[in-house]
Amino acid sequence: MALKLDARFLLIRRAMPHFRRSRGAIVNIGSIEGLASNSGHAAYCASKAGLHGLTRGVAVDGGPDGVRCNGVAPGWIDTDLNANFVAALPEQVGVLFIRWAESGVLKKSRPW
Repeated sequence: MALKLDARFLLIRRAMPHFRRSRGAIVNIGSIEGLASNSGHAAYCASKAGLHGLTRGVAVDGGPDGVRCNGVAPGWIDTDLNANFVAALPEQVGVLFIRWAESGVLKKSRPW
């Protein structure tokens, strides 16, 4: 929570005077799991749901001063975090996810 939500809240709060002067824009990267959830991802889902709420709140508060705040909620990305989730799925569903990953429907994560 400290990294995925608290840090963003504190950074936005600290930067808000600059954003108000410059009429800046904030883009938060959330997740589809902030809108729904998967088994074993409770803390991640909670942090992303909080980020979506923070994004809406900052947009409402900053809007009158010309500060825009938007969020992006990417869907499934094939990462190590999801490997255990897919492995624990019933066989038929797990096979579907593997086929999606192999077909390129699920994008592999890449280091920046």
